[in-house]
Amino acid sequence: MAECQAFAAEGVSPREAAERLKKNRFYVEKLFEQAANFTPDELKDAIVRLAGLDLALKGGSRLAGELEFSRALVDLTRPRGEVAEATSR
Repeated sequence: MAECQAFAAEGVSPREAAERLKKNRFYVEKLFEQAANFTPDELKDAIVRLAGLDLALKGGSRLAGELEFSRALVDLTRPRGEVAEATSR
């Protein structure tokens, strides 16, 4: 999605981006639509959170996998302003 945001910022159409990425045009068009719903910072934060979840699920946490997954899901779906409040507690 971050690549699609970068392409969109450059004025590259989804069709042209699909050709450059060597991906299915329909798939890339959907990514462009989804990428428009997030800021670049939101995408970066989500990637970092998912990397943390990956580490936790691979043994980096003493919590149960389902709990780690639930916590990540709550973090990723919480409105942006609430994330800062929750992490400052």
